[in-house]
Amino acid sequence: MAYALFAQNPTKAAPGSLQTLEQRLAAEIHRQHLIRLSDDEILVIELDATKVPPSADIISLRVDPATGRLAALLATKPHPVRVSGRVSRRVELVVPGRTIHPGEIITPQDLVHTQLQSSKILPQSLTSAQQLIGKEARRVLAAGRAVDARKVGPPLLVEKNSEVDIHFATPTLTIKAKGRALEDGGLGDVVKIMNIESRKIIDARITGHETVTIVN
Repeated sequence: MAYALFAQNPTKAAPGSLQTLEQRLAAEIHRQHLIRLSDDEILVIELDATKVPPSADIISLRVDPATGRLAALLATKPHPVRVSGRVSRRVELVVPGRTIHPGEIITPQDLVHTQLQSSKILPQSLTSAQQLIGKEARRVLAAGRAVDARKVGPPLLVEKNSEVDIHFATPTLTIKAKGRALEDGGLGDVVKIMNIESRKIIDARITGHETVTIVN
């Protein structure tokens, strides 16, 4: 059994709305501050198989934050019953629904909604469809795993070793030259470019397909 609790105060729920044992355990965890949730986290409780009346009063409750193990003592007749289970903090997010290979553009059909344990989500993970749709995979994106922002980027407009047009303009001067890209890059990326004529290496920002502008 599992119960997902959004990061809000379950003790303020309407009377009678906390009907399952998992819900009432979640409310007790919140009341005792046994686990603190961030704004985007939910609490999931999975109890080991135990037949207990859902209305049984909670006598005591312990949670090990390190392992997520839960132990509770419930008031049942003729004797109290102990129940155990696991508690986890999770985040709702979108992940690839299939393996996405380098060079592929991410589309809405490539993504699925899921929940992952907070510990499996890196600070730089992209969690919303808006952050991912239209991006190009720079590395393999595994199905069902949070996407590291470093593994995606704008669609490549310049590929390494390709010939590019170099532009440089001031109020009084405009220069155009041919260069060779030393790095891949998408719109807005700053990459290393070698001027074909002078052999000088410069930093330039990608402004279009095989087009760059020298960074001042």
